[in-house]
Amino acid sequence: MKNSILIVDDLTFNRKQIKAVLKDMQQIEFYDAEDGFQAIKEVEDNDIDLIILDLMMPGKDGFDVLRELKADDKYKDIPIIVYSGMDNIDSVNQALELGAYDYFSKPLTLEQIQFVVPVKVKNALDSYVQRKALLRMHEKMKLELMLANVLQQTLIATSKKGPLADMYGKYLSCDEIGGNFYECVQYEESIWFIMADVSSHGVAAAMIASMIKVDFTNSIKYLSCPAEVLRHMNATFYSMMQGDYSFTAVVGKRQGNVLAFANAGHSHPMVYTHETNHVHVLYSKDKPVGLVEKAEYNSHKIKISTEDIIFLYTDGLFNTREQYDMEMNYQDLSGCFMNYKHIIQENPEEFFNVVLRLFAGITDEKVIDDVSLMLIKIH
Repeated sequence: MKNSILIVDDLTFNRKQIKAVLKDMQQIEFYDAEDGFQAIKEVEDNDIDLIILDLMMPGKDGFDVLRELKADDKYKDIPIIVYSGMDNIDSVNQALELGAYDYFSKPLTLEQIQFVVPVKVKNALDSYVQRKALLRMHEKMKLELMLANVLQQTLIATSKKGPLADMYGKYLSCDEIGGNFYECVQYEESIWFIMADVSSHGVAAAMIASMIKVDFTNSIKYLSCPAEVLRHMNATFYSMMQGDYSFTAVVGKRQGNVLAFANAGHSHPMVYTHETNHVHVLYSKDKPVGLVEKAEYNSHKIKISTEDIIFLYTDGLFNTREQYDMEMNYQDLSGCFMNYKHIIQENPEEFFNVVLRLFAGITDEKVIDDVSLMLIKIH
C-alpha cells in the first residue's frame, strides 16, 4: 500500500528537489501544494500520511496551516515536517511548539539529501502508519465491545413476572461490558435467585458472568439447596481459574413459606416481611467463589410469605461513599428500604433510582464500579 506525502512550497524547484531526495523510497505517492490554501484542500480531498511544509509562504503560510490542522480532530495526528532557512531557527522552534513532528533546514546539504531527510521522512511515516493501525484496531474493539454489551443485556432481564414471584432488576456497568450477573427463575414449585459480582471488569469478567448464568440454571435442576449450588460453582470455577479470578454471590431458594439462602462473600440481602412490617438484613458470609479450592458454604433459612419483598444489590452501590463503613451502609440501606417500600409496589424502577441517588450519588447512570439491584416480590 502506498504512502501519500504532501509537499507544500511556493517554489516549484523546492518541491522537485524534495521529491528527488525521496526518489529511492518505495511505495510513495506525492501531492503538491503551492500555498497554505491549496495545502488544506489537498488534505481534505486525499488520504495524506505526511506533510512536508515550508514555513515561509505568501498568503496562508506554514504556521497558519499548522494551527488549522492541529486544531482539527480529523487531521491533527498527520505528522508534519517543517523546514525553513538556516538563519530562521526561531520559526522552527515556534512550529515545533505548534505540533510539528520534525524539521530540517534549507538549503539542503549533501548529508541532508543522502541521509537526514530520508530518515526523518521514514520515521514519520512509520510512526503514523502504526498509529493508524492501532486506531483501526481500537475502533474495531469498540465495535466488538458495543456488540458484546448488547448481547450481555440480553442475559440480564430488567423485569420478569411469574406465578410465584415478580422480579425487577437494574444493571449499570462502569465499562462497555461488566462482571455482574443476577437471575430469578421458577423451577418446579420453587423460586431460585442469584446475584453475583466478579472480581474484575471488562471482557474477562463478562465471560465469567455468562458462565455463571449457565452453571446456575443447570445446577438448580439437580441440587436441593443454595449451599450445594455454591459448593458446585466453587469446584467448577476454581478448577478453571485456579484462584486467578473469583466472584461473590448470594444464592436463594424460596419453597413454600421458607426462604433458604447462602452467601459467598457478597453484600447482605434484605427481606421486607409484610406480616411484621419489618426489614431483615440477612447476615451471613462465607468465602467468595473460586478463591480457594475447597470452600464450605452454609445455608440459612427465614420464614417468608405472600407480599414479602427480597432486595439484593452489589457493593458497587457503596463505592462512591466517602465513609465506606459497611455496617452503617446496611443500616442506612435497610432504613431506606423500609421508608420507600411503598414506591416498590407502584414503580420498582423509581425505587432503584432513589437508592442509586442516595447511596451512590448517581443521577446520570455513570458509575465507577458495576452496580446491580434486584427486587423479588413474592406472590
